[in-house]
Amino acid sequence: MENAMQQITSNDVSNNSLVALLFHQHAQAILIYLHRYISSKEDADDILVEVFLAALENRTLLTLSDDQQRSWLKKVAHNKAIDYRRSAAFRLKAPLIRLPICFQTMSAMLLNRLSCGMKMRLNFAKG
Repeated sequence: MENAMQQITSNDVSNNSLVALLFHQHAQAILIYLHRYISSKEDADDILVEVFLAALENRTLLTLSDDQQRSWLKKVAHNKAIDYRRSAAFRLKAPLIRLPICFQTMSAMLLNRLSCGMKMRLNFAKG
């Protein structure tokens, strides 16, 4: 989170200092919210930065009340988390360890069915 703060506060001072204040007020809660959807700490930090970069670009955010600002930030975080989960980056991180187990299970099932089928044919041919 400190790394995210450095990226946010390294921009212009005028409008950005208000966004930096928003960051100090809401970043921890938004990060906890992001961890509900994203297990990787690094990815959650990256999305947190994206949320506050969106806040920098939104001029009307600073005119909203504190509750409305929090709601806006949470909604942007939610949308970005969903976008992340839909992205190829998330799908590439799926564990590949389970694939051989699935293939082994499937091949065992197929062999079992084949052997049952062959036994039935042999019994039919004998009888």
